[in-house]
Amino acid sequence: MINRFSPRPEISEKLKAIQYGADWDEVSTIGGFPFWIQDWEYTPCPDCGKPMKFVAKLSWEMLDFMEGNCYVEVCPECQVASMHHQQT
Repeated sequence: MINRFSPRPEISEKLKAIQYGADWDEVSTIGGFPFWIQDWEYTPCPDCGKPMKFVAKLSWEMLDFMEGNCYVEVCPECQVASMHHQQT
């Protein structure tokens, strides 16, 4: 059950993503699984050292007419976010 008043609500086992990000051409996605251009690269949290959780993939072409993808990750425990870039 989601407690909307909690700063870190628990996610119900009943909530499932209806689609997963896995497309190459100029597609930005939120949630699901990342589609890595190169090898997978989960950023370790600079505070606790655990792998951060994937949030979104942003197509760089849509942002700045360049090549590649930006990957946004977050550590929910430490409330730290990061973004990194991959390209061919």
